[in-house]
Amino acid sequence: MTFTYDGAGNRVAKYVSQSNDTGSVSDNDYYVRDAQGNILATYHETQQYKASYGLPIAWVNPVNTSVRTGLGSAHTFNSEWTVPQYATNGNFTAALLSESVEYPSFVSAELSSPVSKFMNNSSAVYTNMLMNSPAWVVPATQYDAAGGHALLFQPCLMNTFSLNNTSLGTPFLANLFGNPNPSMNQYVLGLMCTSGDMTLINALAVLMGRPTDQVCATEAASLMPFLPAAPTLMSMFHTLATQHASQFKTYMIAISTDNTIYTDPYYSTALPSTLQPIVNTYGIHTTVTTFFDSWSGGHSELTTVNSANSPLTVKYNESPITKCFRACPDGSGYPLLLLAGYAQSLAAVGYPLLSLTLPMSQPSPRPQASPLPHCPAPMCCRKTTTTLPSMTSTGHLVSASNSTTHHSSMLIMTILQRRIK
Repeated sequence: MTFTYDGAGNRVAKYVSQSNDTGSVSDNDYYVRDAQGNILATYHETQQYKASYGLPIAWVNPVNTSVRTGLGSAHTFNSEWTVPQYATNGNFTAALLSESVEYPSFVSAELSSPVSKFMNNSSAVYTNMLMNSPAWVVPATQYDAAGGHALLFQPCLMNTFSLNNTSLGTPFLANLFGNPNPSMNQYVLGLMCTSGDMTLINALAVLMGRPTDQVCATEAASLMPFLPAAPTLMSMFHTLATQHASQFKTYMIAISTDNTIYTDPYYSTALPSTLQPIVNTYGIHTTVTTFFDSWSGGHSELTTVNSANSPLTVKYNESPITKCFRACPDGSGYPLLLLAGYAQSLAAVGYPLLSLTLPMSQPSPRPQASPLPHCPAPMCCRKTTTTLPSMTSTGHLVSASNSTTHHSSMLIMTILQRRIK
């Protein structure tokens, strides 16, 4: 619904449009006012646009050849008219994308680009991929464990503890050492010295005020009963990360790649939700997106955690002319969006458009209305009825009605070239 007002702020027109993939209906009111702004007459107009039997695809190529290429080719039509006029108009973009999502084949084709394209060009998509679902976390630990590329988790965990980010680190430690199976907690602590270097676990023992040992498993077992609560442990991990960075880095790699941890029922459920915000905050962008490109579930996740509009907007912003060109089916027969929906998108921004007469494939025979004198058969077939205005006793015009129906074997798609100043 849209409104038009005159210079004095009086409403002079109201436009109400409803549409679906087989047609649309427009109910428009036009107000005639006197010098004081009082309504003298109201003209009502109803327009119906119907694609017979719901077969709008049939007129795609005829439209392209007879209308758009007549303006200098489909691409010229979009590059010299559509894109300059509408590409940056938010209402047009929203309407075009809203129409787009109704066509799964179009969405599927557009979203087949690497996941990184969408994550790199939309902070909302990037955040949604990391935060909406933890499904990617365990595959990412396996990705890190496989090696041959930059590690995803280790720099994130290092930053969390070296920068003493308690809001992220404390929940992670609470889950890391909160396993109801005590042997798993001891196992995780023992990863501090599995490489044979006792520096880190001995430093932790000193911070806890406990004796050190020369045997990793023995020391891990002796420290577990005295391990402090997560907030205190967070402070100790911060000290370890700053004073023994090399050994702590090795420990963070072990924590984030050990398969025993992430196949444990408790850890596989508890840890991902605390790792998500850590990676979202400290993740190296290129490393994160490279992982999502490599992950077999990346595209599924893209469409699951994002509305279709978000990644489609990325593609539209990448090249408005390409989206306008491909959204309007072109001469190559790319059967994506209906031109009716495209025209609705244009109409949504309130600009006047050319009237288009679009031939349809012939449906079953049905009664035909006689063409108007200025409408040469067989290019259009329409019936127009007009109700003349009624008059008051003083001769004032009070109402009028105009109803136009377009139907049968031709689709008449007209957007009035009317702009009331």
